[in-house]
Amino acid sequence: MGGEVIFSLELTFDSSFDNVNKKVNEIFSELKGNGFTIKNDFKIKFEFAIREVLNNAVEHGNKMDFNKKVNFKLEISSDIVICRVSDEGNGFSLDEVLKKENIEVIKRHRNRGIKTLIDLGFILKTYNGSVVIKIKLNKNDFMYERLVNCMDFINENGIITCIINKDLIAPNVKELVGEIKENLDETMEYNIFIFDLSQVETVDSMGITFLIGSYKDITSQGKKVKLKKTSDSMLELFKIMKLDEVFEIL
Repeated sequence: MGGEVIFSLELTFDSSFDNVNKKVNEIFSELKGNGFTIKNDFKIKFEFAIREVLNNAVEHGNKMDFNKKVNFKLEISSDIVICRVSDEGNGFSLDEVLKKENIEVIKRHRNRGIKTLIDLGFILKTYNGSVVIKIKLNKNDFMYERLVNCMDFINENGIITCIINKDLIAPNVKELVGEIKENLDETMEYNIFIFDLSQVETVDSMGITFLIGSYKDITSQGKKVKLKKTSDSMLELFKIMKLDEVFEIL
């Protein structure tokens, strides 16, 4: 069970419930950004589990001491998720916690989180001061697709065609700029650079800024820049913004 780790993430943060909330949001943002799709029913359980063990580390482990750290490590393989959480407290006995939580009083004020995780199907263990939670994955609940390259470059007969595989929107601009810088060497021999927008479905003003910035950088070297395979609606937008007066649109 487990196999090769396809994703890992490590976080360390100061002890507060606000920081737990920020880090949980960061965890799920990282998962989404790395190609994971989580079915909502499973996401509710998974997020509950992460929040529970992190909140426990802040409250019971570090006693709400903001100067003490919580460490979190997430590893995902093809069929299992493993989370490890450690704090700067004195540790605890899982058996003792479960005894407290195994009280048949539904309206009790506290003491129900850890047992709930077990009832949800998570495997819990304590090891060297860390809490380890595991759950076996169902491929329909937790799906992963390797992300395509941000851009693909084809260099033929003095023409570089850059196929953009991500939408031209603000969250992607930093990666798009990085890909251009990494792949477009000033020593490369070419006369024409073409942005192929056939895979682009959405564009915003930051995406337009990326195109114009790239245009200026490339044309400053005496090269021509063109656009091709724009959708009809995108072409209409470009014309409204007068980009057809800047770029030759094929």
